[in-house]
Amino acid sequence: MTWTTLRGAAELAPYLEELGQQLLGAARTLGEAPNHEEADQ
Repeated sequence: MTWTTLRGAAELAPYLEELGQQLLGAARTLGEAPNHEEADQ
């Protein structure tokens, strides 16, 4: 990796961390929601 790539990754890190937290929250929410596929059967 070049220094430019490392600098870019360092700048993106906070955004990626926030995105990861949002994805975890969404996954948790989906996990608590009823499974529509099971409801159809």
